[in-house]
Amino acid sequence: MNRFLVLFAVAAMVTASFAQRTIPLNIEQLVRDAGVIVDATVVKTETGKDQQSGLLVTWVTVDVLESFYGAKLGQMTFKQYGGEADGIANYPKHLPRYTAGERSLLFLTAPSTIGMQSPVGMQQGKFMIVKEGTAKTRIKNLMKNPTLFNGVSTQNGAQKRIPSFSNDDGSMDFEEFTSFIRSYVQQIKQ
Repeated sequence: MNRFLVLFAVAAMVTASFAQRTIPLNIEQLVRDAGVIVDATVVKTETGKDQQSGLLVTWVTVDVLESFYGAKLGQMTFKQYGGEADGIANYPKHLPRYTAGERSLLFLTAPSTIGMQSPVGMQQGKFMIVKEGTAKTRIKNLMKNPTLFNGVSTQNGAQKRIPSFSNDDGSMDFEEFTSFIRSYVQQIKQ
């Protein structure tokens, strides 16, 4: 039991330390570092103690609507650090949370040796997909995307397809953004 407490304490310190040093990533870095890129709707979340590591985790089950890279259509479940069990809760503030019914474009890391995955760059790798009234579908994340296209390479004419975004909330047109992601996945992941 003490081994699990030590492992938990070390994981919490590493997560806190890493969170403090997270640097803004551009879209090229998000695509390059992602093991999975999907447009998905959250079906359910479950929290508990992971049998493999003893850590508090959240299992997120999503319905994959489009796989840009690394996943199949249909349901998939990933395990993210942070959750609750036995009256103890730990949710690192820089990791996003998920709600059943929400639709997101996720840039997830490849599973770690203990099966954990989270968005690349923490909150930077989770983009909410929203439709406001009769307006076009928009996409945004909590970071408001100020550096998302900084230093993006212009190979194969990608510069022409960089989506414009709102300075107010960082939102972008969903179709423009996903078209850009498709082309970048072809350039970087192939």
